[in-house]
Amino acid sequence: MRNRPRHSFVSSALALVMVSAWLPSVHAAQATAPHHSNRSIGRTILLYLPNRLLDILDLVSLELGAGLNPHLNVHVTQAVQLGLGTGTNFSLIKDYSRQYGTGIVLEREFSIPFYTACQRSVRQPIGSVIPIEYSRIGVPSRDDEMFQSGAKDFWGIGFESWIFLFLGKAHAEIHPVELIDLVAGLVGFDPRHDDLH
Repeated sequence: MRNRPRHSFVSSALALVMVSAWLPSVHAAQATAPHHSNRSIGRTILLYLPNRLLDILDLVSLELGAGLNPHLNVHVTQAVQLGLGTGTNFSLIKDYSRQYGTGIVLEREFSIPFYTACQRSVRQPIGSVIPIEYSRIGVPSRDDEMFQSGAKDFWGIGFESWIFLFLGKAHAEIHPVELIDLVAGLVGFDPRHDDLH
């Protein structure tokens, strides 16, 4: 009978030691988690407007080139297009996937809906322009390396035309995928995973 209280006292003391050892780790976890969360939320709020501005800029691509370029193209996705021409240009490029810079662009093309025979190269790129060596005979596929790498947008809608008596070209394109990204970004989502962090 006398041993039982002693046994209870030892058990209680052991439990108290274990709880006192466990509590600081819980407190530390609670202290660090909100701090990290608050910092993350604050950074997201701070970058909200710059990210939306970038999303707006992502909607349109523009390329201006100087060089002999008898070439016309109109496309509603890469699968549905009409195009004919050839040319080599030194181009100023603002393109899909936030490509900004210059490059030497070589293009040869005959395209009708669901069929293309084309070659496109972007060489000696400067800036964030992605180099390309692409050729295709048949139906363009979004699995092609040029589209998988982000160098070009398979779903883009646009045109290309020669200017200045064949001595230059203008290429413009809008990106429906980027419109989805912009709308989603307004409510805090980033399907393209291109927001600044």
